[in-house]
Amino acid sequence: MNASAGCPATSASRTPRAIAVGAFDGVHLGHQAVVRSVIEAAERLDITSAALTFEPTPRQFFARDPGADRRLTPDPERLGLLCRLGVQQVLVQTFDRDLRQMTPEEFARRILLEELDARFVAIGASHTFGSGAGAGPDSMRELGTRLGFEVDIVPLVAAGAHSVSSTAIREALTDGDLAPANAMLGRPYSLTGTVVRGRGLGADLQAPTANLDLPPEKLLPADGVYAAAALLAGESAARPAAISLGPSPTFGIEETRVEVHLLDFGGDLYGSELAVALLERLRPIQEFANRDELIAQIKRDVEQVRAVCAAMTQ
Repeated sequence: MNASAGCPATSASRTPRAIAVGAFDGVHLGHQAVVRSVIEAAERLDITSAALTFEPTPRQFFARDPGADRRLTPDPERLGLLCRLGVQQVLVQTFDRDLRQMTPEEFARRILLEELDARFVAIGASHTFGSGAGAGPDSMRELGTRLGFEVDIVPLVAAGAHSVSSTAIREALTDGDLAPANAMLGRPYSLTGTVVRGRGLGADLQAPTANLDLPPEKLLPADGVYAAAALLAGESAARPAAISLGPSPTFGIEETRVEVHLLDFGGDLYGSELAVALLERLRPIQEFANRDELIAQIKRDVEQVRAVCAAMTQ
């Protein structure tokens, strides 16, 4: 069991805790409700608030198909988001064969009670645990009654017409449906990585771009051009940005790349960490007949980005 860096308290030693349990991929509105329950209980019981999560996530562990292991929030993004919600600790349990084979009672007794001294446990209404993911919320409530900790089953959360879940967010992003994905997350979907050297095509098109190197397990949304807010490491204010995500068919480039054009910026970004929050999908990737047509479209994209970012600040 490891504790995250970045939260006020980082010890994984035995101490009375109120614990939110889950994979927390995305740290979406439903996850946030589970964490709020724990923070409130910790204050009421005068104990430590904590979130217990798993690395890899169970979904990653069981993934068999290519791309099925992609995550909304790779670590340390997930841990940072959980810390910012206000829990005192984020504890990371290795998800391996031994944990997979634990019965529900073994997990509750050995991990939650004996190792972490849980006095209160909160899980989402769709949470499953134990060998074969065979136990659900009712089992956790029954185990809490027998083992001596309170259990809160947090109802599913809705965002508009959507029931919030990591699966629903992945599906929306994959379909290029950014608005409901952002609504379910409670914030714009973000891509964070290091700026690396590309082919220099952006400068030739009068729109220099920063090529973003992302964690390999990061889920990429549908190919397209996006309006975004970009935050450079060390800066406090985000900058408007146009993002091209996908291939460059006009130049015969088939590989998927994330290219960030920061509006009205002329500095050197190589080696810098850059976080881009996707605000709106402007259009799909297109092939243009020539360079001039592409330049004209990029100028239209930039004006759309200005309009989207200006509307966000009003």
